[in-house]
This record gives sequence, structure tokens and C-alpha cells, in this order.
Amino acid sequence: WDAAAMAYSFARDSSQGAVGVSVAEGPEGKSIVVDGRRVPIFSGPVTKSAPPWRAVGADYVLDTDGDCADAEAARKHVYCGARKVVLTGLCAGAVLVAPGPLQGAARPRQDVLCLGPVELHACAPVLSLLGRYAGVEAAL
Repeated sequence: WDAAAMAYSFARDSSQGAVGVSVAEGPEGKSIVVDGRRVPIFSGPVTKSAPPWRAVGADYVLDTDGDCADAEAARKHVYCGARKVVLTGLCAGAVLVAPGPLQGAARPRQDVLCLGPVELHACAPVLSLLGRYAGVEAAL
């Protein structure tokens, strides 16, 4: 993803509605600006020293590339200075924090969390519409 596409998607989230603050591509396409605050974007391989999470003040890192097969592989971000890593998808050894019956209880010392399989997230907009227009209050 490039910064312009990220800014566009962030501003117009499809399941939760518009974010309600200004969102734009940042200078030189290396960040997005959310409500006046610059958020850097990093891409490429993660090593023990890059990206510089500590230097940019990132406590949480959202890793969306799917390269982390287990929690130890995801922990590379912690070695770069992040406090916690949140993965999109499943990851062996990570705590599942997706909403619903599969949800695990994250403890403060756990540094690798996952949001669950994409199928779970694909259901969210449909369930939202069913709740709004058909009165569905809960689903398994």
C-alpha cells in the first residue's frame, strides 16, 4: 500500500463508517496525517534494528504482511522497540483478541496479539447490517 491509498482507506472505513477527522497523505508519501498528527509508514523487511520503533515512539505495531508464522517471528518488532505487535490473521503462540467466542484474554506481559482469520473480519460488515436492519443482536 502507498500512503495515499492508506489515507483514503483509513478515512472511509467500510464497517465502522467515516473516521470523522481529517486524513491525508503525508510529505513525500512516507506517512499519513491523521487529525494533524503525522503517522510514519514503514515497509520492507524487519531486522533486529529496523524499523526504528523506539526512535519514532511506536508502542504498538500493526503487522499486516502475513509473514509471521509464529509469535517468535512477530517478536522481531519488539526487538526494534515496540511494546506490542498486533497481527492480522492467525499466528501460532499469539493471543487471539478477535471479538466473539474465540476471544482470548490478553495479559499485560504478552507482546504478540492476533486479530484472527480474515473470514472473521469479512463477517463484521454483514453482521453490522443484520443488526441495524434485521434486529440481530448476537451471532456465533
